[in-house]
This record gives sequence, structure tokens and C-alpha cells, in this order.
Amino acid sequence: MMFFGNLASKGTITLILIFFAQTFMIQTVSGQTQLLRHPDLSATHLVFAYAGDLYVADPMGANPRRLTVGAAEESHPHISPDGTMVAFTGHYEGNTDVYVMPITGGQPVRLSYHPGDDWVRGWSADGSAVLFSSDRGLSYQRGGQLFEIALTDGIEPNGLPRALPMPIAWDGAYAPDGGQIAYQPFPSGYSGSAGWKGYRGGTTPPIWIFDTKSHEISAIPNDGVNDSHPIWLDDSIVFVSDRDGVANLWSYDLADQTLRQHTYHKDWDIKSAAGYGRRIVYELGGRLHLYDLETKSTNALAIELTVDLPAARPKWIEGKDYIAEARLSPDGQTALLSVRGEIISLSVNHDEMIQITRSSGAHDRAPLWSPDGRKLAYLSDQSGEYALYVGAVSGLGTTTYYDLAGAPATYRFMPLRRMDRPFYMRIIISISMKSASRMAHRCALAAMPGAGIPMALPSRSRPIAAMWPSGGPMKLI
Repeated sequence: MMFFGNLASKGTITLILIFFAQTFMIQTVSGQTQLLRHPDLSATHLVFAYAGDLYVADPMGANPRRLTVGAAEESHPHISPDGTMVAFTGHYEGNTDVYVMPITGGQPVRLSYHPGDDWVRGWSADGSAVLFSSDRGLSYQRGGQLFEIALTDGIEPNGLPRALPMPIAWDGAYAPDGGQIAYQPFPSGYSGSAGWKGYRGGTTPPIWIFDTKSHEISAIPNDGVNDSHPIWLDDSIVFVSDRDGVANLWSYDLADQTLRQHTYHKDWDIKSAAGYGRRIVYELGGRLHLYDLETKSTNALAIELTVDLPAARPKWIEGKDYIAEARLSPDGQTALLSVRGEIISLSVNHDEMIQITRSSGAHDRAPLWSPDGRKLAYLSDQSGEYALYVGAVSGLGTTTYYDLAGAPATYRFMPLRRMDRPFYMRIIISISMKSASRMAHRCALAAMPGAGIPMALPSRSRPIAAMWPSGGPMKLI
């Protein structure tokens, strides 16, 4: 990684340009590509999304090949009931719309043209129309409505998609005979960027079952849990639920109205799922898994993609737009910058820029100066977990490593002065309650070195503190 910069006059720092070249690698485990998303299954094909494009493979993941090559993102592929077409969500032309294409490849055909976002959810039972959700025409954003749009000329005489009778619907799937729709009325409260795992608030979505003739609605029992991705298989509905604390596969038998759990993952949530026959394909931990309802077994699919990824090529980009943090030195003549996971020193006096850290693939952040301006401390996950590193501002010499017991952490310097003591800077490392509880007793009985003041731990934040005496070594207590 290389950086270039230009500086203005003494006393001010004006960063003109920072460029860097970074090589990205396809994430693999034992040769298997990760971050595969939104799978769907038919008798002869498996489709999924990866790096903004769609791929198709044999049902067990063999012989993967790319379906789309557009610069825009394609996602949420769904195979038609006869297995010949793929409907997907395309973000072409600055909009989010419904597209279809042959499963053997070809030119995508756009079906929807509304300025609102249209998200593909599946197909009609006979395969003549694509099922999608949209918030078009709604005055709120916590849900959507399901629509059907035919492959040619739309369903209605004027060529517009037909809204299904349910006034609120976010995702759904037709029964094989088309007589019922299992649907999720609104998304989960934790499905967005907030990431509220284990959410049990007022917007935990149920799965309702809608009769297309009588318009009667029944429900899969839901006691404030997150249910999603309904899949019709014979006389039961398979779905994803976090009833046991982690999102796993469950099923609901329509005849005897009983629930059954099928997978028991504890490390990752199932993010999406689809099925065909007696098999369910689902996304878990960045990989695709296949569950067989007959044998009750799960297999992780070994899929390795060797593809050209334009976004992954080494390239130069302007770094001034990626400055996350900046800290001025005690004498006001140099700044520490956090830029795309690296720590940079920018000197006004010497018109000089130095790359201090060179940990490609890790995130170095939160740089801070020591009181004398000779050392810096920063957080980095280069070991696999965030830890505190302390070294020379020049980047040379030995760097001291402080293990934070795997706790996600942030920290700051806080001045501490006593009339009879030197000036100190204290680092406050705030970590989660779960991780901190293991060290709470030891820390509560410790004392700040040189200050003689017992450290009190607030009952909520439970900070771990480190002292950096002026001119002395740092000590973590």
C-alpha cells in the first residue's frame, strides 16, 4: 500500500490527495468461496448471488458459472416452476426493478418500471407471472404489498402489475396449487443495518396463510419471534425462525397444526432459504447448505468460484474521502490519520507523510498520541480479535500488544493531573458487559500506577483502564 500527499504552510494541515492500492482476495475456506447469498433450487439447477452477480450451478453446487455480468447489482434470484427461467431484482438504470432471463443465460428482460423499489419474491403457481413486493403507493415504510406481473404485457389489460388482495405483505410464496399464499406481512425489526439479533419487540413478523378464494387468514403460531422465508413443501410450510435464539429451519404441519425444528445451528443465523421437492437450500455464515427432509441431514455445499471481479483488482483511489479519524500531535505539528484501516502520520514541518501500519486485511483504527508525542496507541483486529497496540510514531521498532480478551473495544485518552504527581493520560477501554464481566473483580481491586487511586468500575459500562504516565511505560490494569 502506498500513499502520497501534499501539505500547506506550517501550522495548518491540508491533505490534498492520498492514493492507495489494495489487493482483495475472494474469501475462501479450504478453497470454498464465501459470501454466497439468496439461493434458490430446482430439480436441475441451483442459483445464487455473489459479488453483485448471479450464478447457476448443478443442484449440489458443482459446475458453477456466471449468469449476469452487469455493472449494477443483481440479487434475489428465483427459478420458475418449470425450471427454464430466472426472475431477479436488478438495480440497473438507477432503479430497482423486476427482470427475467433464461436459466441457460441470455439478455435480461425488464418487467417493472415503477420508480419505487420492486423486490422479486418468487413466481405464480403456474409460472405465468413473477411475484414481487413493493412499497409503491404506500404512505409508510415498514412494509409493502405483493404484486404479480406477467412475463408479457402485464396481467391487467393496461399492462400494469396486479396487486394481491392482502393490504400489507413483505414476502410470500404460493402453494403448489395456487390456492393459498404463505406470507410475511412486514420485515423484522432487526433485518436492517441495525442488526438487532434476538429482537423481541413489536415488529417481530409472523407468517400468515391467505386463502386466495375465501380471503380467510390463518397463522403459524408466533409468540413474539421472527419468522420469515416461507416455503411450501407438500402439506407443510418450512420457514426460518429464531424461536430457539438462533435463526434455524422450522416447519408447520397444516393438517395437525404442529411445529417442528429441523436444524440446530448455534454459531450463525440462517439468512435466507428456498426449497424444491424435499430439499431446502439456505444461506448460513456466507456459505450455502442443503438440508434433506427425508434423511434429516445437512451438507455444506463446496462451491469454488474462479471469476474475474473488476472491483477486486488492485487500483489507485483518492483517499481523502476515506479519512475516518484524525488526531493532532501535542505540539500541533503532526496529525495521525486513520485511512481505510491503516494509520498514517502527516507532518507539517517536514512536508512528510509516513504510513505507520501495514496490516493489509486488518482494520487499524482510533489512533492516539502519547503525552510526549513519541508513541501512538491504536486498535487493530490483525490477530483476529481487536487488541490494543502501542509503538513508535515512526512505525519502527517494537510494538507492544495488549490482549483485550476478544472484546470489541473503543478507547480514548483522558487527562489526569494531581498536584503532587506528573501529568498522566489515561486510556479508557469500553467493552461489552459480557466480555468485561470476566475481569470486573480484578479491575475493581486494581490501582492506577503512580497515582495511588483505586479504580472504580461503573456498574454498566465496566471500563478497563490503562495508565500511560508521562515518560513511563503503559500498564494495563
